[in-house]
Amino acid sequence: MTAEEFIANNLAPIMGLLFLLMTIVKNDTMDLPDRKLFLHIWIFELLELTAYNLELVTASYDHPTNMRIFLSALGYSLRPLIPYILIKLIKRVEDKKIYEVLLILPWVLSFSAFFTDIAYSYDAQNVFHRGPLGYFCQVITVLYMFILMIRAIRSHIFEKRIESKVLLLVMAYITVAMVLEAAFGIRSIGRTSMVYSTVFFMFALQTNKLRKMIPAVSENEALK
Repeated sequence: MTAEEFIANNLAPIMGLLFLLMTIVKNDTMDLPDRKLFLHIWIFELLELTAYNLELVTASYDHPTNMRIFLSALGYSLRPLIPYILIKLIKRVEDKKIYEVLLILPWVLSFSAFFTDIAYSYDAQNVFHRGPLGYFCQVITVLYMFILMIRAIRSHIFEKRIESKVLLLVMAYITVAMVLEAAFGIRSIGRTSMVYSTVFFMFALQTNKLRKMIPAVSENEALK
């Protein structure tokens, strides 16, 4: 991987990650639970980007290695966790344990599948070959995004929250990016859309909270 390729694939997501981390650390109006969840998203996005770049290095070897298999499994499996955490942010209440198990189970299956040849394999020349479950991770990601979209629509209908509108736009943005990535091989667009969508949603979440605080602050000022 040349320096030009590294910059082309990483400049946008790295700048987005730096901005996201700075906002998480410096934004003292964010609730602690939300801050932790966004920090988890940031960690997963950084790990996914790191695994992707290291996997490109191992792809240049003359033969497949366990390191490349592990990095591929890590990179593929981390992406579904990002919309999963956004689901928890939208939910905002403690879910029943059975619900948590049912929701995280698809990701567990995705993670385990990518350690076996049923998801993908490498031949003696270190060439990638997709197996029967080669698109399983993408299917799980789409499933989580579908759940997110349903919740955003319901929230928009019943509560008119601004983050619901932003989330619908975010889902459309990520979906288009995933299609372009798969159809045209634009490697950086998928993870870039994830990073910036997280930023957009975080600010929408904060905007909605501040909007709800304004009437209470105005009322307190009027009573003084």
